[in-house]
Amino acid sequence: EPVEGEASGKPASQEASPPPAAAAAVSSSTAAPVSSPTEKPPVKRKAAAGDKPKKRKKARRSALLGKGDESEPTLEERREARRRARREKRRRERREERRKAAKAIKESTEKMYRPKASVGPDGVMVLEDDKILQKAFYAGQQMPSPMGGFLMLLGIRPLPDGGSVALFECSASSLRYQMLLPKATRAERAAVKAVQDAGDDPDCPRHDGDGGHRLNRAGKELVCSLCGIAYGKA
Repeated sequence: EPVEGEASGKPASQEASPPPAAAAAVSSSTAAPVSSPTEKPPVKRKAAAGDKPKKRKKARRSALLGKGDESEPTLEERREARRRARREKRRRERREERRKAAKAIKESTEKMYRPKASVGPDGVMVLEDDKILQKAFYAGQQMPSPMGGFLMLLGIRPLPDGGSVALFECSASSLRYQMLLPKATRAERAAVKAVQDAGDDPDCPRHDGDGGHRLNRAGKELVCSLCGIAYGKA
């Protein structure tokens, strides 16, 4: 029997080392645990209600230019994108202006004033006495027609009492109308005479806009060539 403490013919390191199976068991117990193939991956935490989304300016710029997130737009591409945005804005503004103008024209046409007319003794349509229509006539404005469209002036026919009759034709129905223009009032005659006494050439009192219209001599009368009304003696 070998005496305790004597060498047994083997190195001390081999005597102290444990068997291979025991060493493998010890190493497996100290190593990190290995995940099994059936183990599920960790679930990402969902964003809370108070969390703010991260800003991705590069992604928005790339989406605007039609590229992926990995491409950075150049200076020329950014300028071109701004120019396209400005052109699109101007087109939208022009479309909106045209839409508003068309709407205004439609509303004005629907609400346009239409005078009334009646059949005269000789079968001609006579416009009723209308101050709005006469004011538009003396101002040289476009006059609405009872049948739609507008009235076109054909001529002026003087009357023996100093008044006149204006002849019109409808642009929509080709009907002809007459409008009686009353003779000059006492105040209008007095104003014309005052200008004559001052040594000046008088203008038509009813066409006093845009510098007025000079009265012309027709025989012994001073007559306006636009309305055919006599305002005094020559």
